[in-house]
Amino acid sequence: MNIGILNRDMQQKIAQAGVIERLNHGPPKPRQNRNADKERMNWQMRALQADTNRAKTFAEISFLSNESHCCRTSIEELKSIMLSEMKVPMIHTGRYLVCQCICKPLPIMGVGTSVNGDKYFTSGISMLIQDTNGDVEEVSIFNYLYEFANVEWMTSETIMIIKEPWLLYTSQGKIPSIKVDSPSDIIFVDSADERFLDKIGAKKWYFLKSCF
Repeated sequence: MNIGILNRDMQQKIAQAGVIERLNHGPPKPRQNRNADKERMNWQMRALQADTNRAKTFAEISFLSNESHCCRTSIEELKSIMLSEMKVPMIHTGRYLVCQCICKPLPIMGVGTSVNGDKYFTSGISMLIQDTNGDVEEVSIFNYLYEFANVEWMTSETIMIIKEPWLLYTSQGKIPSIKVDSPSDIIFVDSADERFLDKIGAKKWYFLKSCF
């Protein structure tokens, strides 16, 4: 990674970190809906920028909350939720979100602060998702990415279940996104599993793969 680019970006955003942290400890408010077409266009521009920088030397930076979350409840005990029902900042305990990645995922660099006050880095991926109503939101997944900028294992049209989605403000501005800390909080769904897709209300994403 180009450390110079990373340092400049960090200096520009570090001033926001305190403001974002205070927002994430404020009272929950209804999530504002995003314009799906506008968000797709913005994402395509971000992907183009990443490609121009050849991705391996480029990543957006997000300052992480000092808190983390891991769902301890089985999927059978959770109830479905739509993006339009969510609040920010809030961990939607007892709920799950069915969603689909709709654009090329991008690498992201998370910067956190340890209990000793030291900065640490963690890599992950960021993606634009839609729920079954067509509403869109950004999701950042950490602790999945083992080789920086390798996002090939996640493709657009990937269907997922996010257990107890955590919607919070990020350092990308006062815009919320869903943060996933634990790999166990995501269940990947086979697009050819018609029965299961019907069970979770996502049958419209069913796609029978050809064997030829």
